[in-house]
Amino acid sequence: MSHPGQGLPHELIQDMVGGGQQWTSEQGLALNLSRRLLNKLNGNVRYVREQTKCYFLIDLELKLRRSRGLMEAITGQRT
Repeated sequence: MSHPGQGLPHELIQDMVGGGQQWTSEQGLALNLSRRLLNKLNGNVRYVREQTKCYFLIDLELKLRRSRGLMEAITGQRT
């Protein structure tokens, strides 16, 4: 999801990535907690500011349990 606007204020992004215990807003606290949760799940989140858009880039690897029915549906072969 991206937004074509100016992006988030610098202070809010600092709240997200900062390791401190004080935040400038509830949104900053929520972003910080979201980042920490992703880190606990071996994931990562970055805020990317480009010339025409801004967005959060989330990297998270999810492990799937191998399901016989799912594998058959994907491969078209019985396992």
